[in-house]
Amino acid sequence: MKTVKVYLHMLLSRAPLIATLFIVSSTANAALIDYNGYADIEFNLVSVSHTPGNGSVSGPGPGQIRNAITSSGNLVEAKELSSGSGIASVDTGLISSDDWAINSSFFQYSESMGVSGLSGGATGTSDAFADTAFLISIENNSDAALIFEFSYSALVSAELIIDGALGALDVGGAYAEVLMSDNSGELLFTSAEAFESGDLLDSNLIEGTVLFTLPGRQNNTISGTVYSEGYATTVTEPSMVSLLCMGLLGLAGLKRRSLLSGNIKN
Repeated sequence: MKTVKVYLHMLLSRAPLIATLFIVSSTANAALIDYNGYADIEFNLVSVSHTPGNGSVSGPGPGQIRNAITSSGNLVEAKELSSGSGIASVDTGLISSDDWAINSSFFQYSESMGVSGLSGGATGTSDAFADTAFLISIENNSDAALIFEFSYSALVSAELIIDGALGALDVGGAYAEVLMSDNSGELLFTSAEAFESGDLLDSNLIEGTVLFTLPGRQNNTISGTVYSEGYATTVTEPSMVSLLCMGLLGLAGLKRRSLLSGNIKN
């Protein structure tokens, strides 16, 4: 009986420490997940010129170009959802209608960002996406065929930053894309993706030229979307330390039971 009392005293003296370790460790296994999805596109009107055998080799005058090209952009859809310790936000740069001249350009972007698991034990969800659309309308207001040349630069990037060990239920990802087409079909598609079980950083930069000929009084339309998204979910799960504490308590219970059984038999 004396042995049982000594053992119980040792267990009770360490109970506050075991309980503290259990409480702290059980709330310290929520990973911190930070995501960012970004996409942009920039256009520049490089030149407008006559086709060979049609008018001046130096190209049409400014009066023939002005009001022949207009651009516009709009926010198609955006969502920012969060709960618990999750934080989501979006940022967009949109173009407005504008008359073009040689060297005119526009820039449009979409960015979705967020984080979940801001502190030890905090759990939550974060989900954000932004979808923007752009439109460039080109019309040949002259009677002669004209060659239109645009240069473009499209950038997409996706990044996922994970701080701490991921639990079985912790997930996160980021994605971005740029899509562009005109009357003839698709001109460009590029995308980037990052997710917790794969690449954590991905990006693509594509530069090129759009060149087409418009007969007199004809038109062409360049349109597309700039899309970004991201998500993160963190869930508190028992850590290794808390599981160890639970195991120690279980072993202590078994030891106490065996000691009590031995003393009863004696």
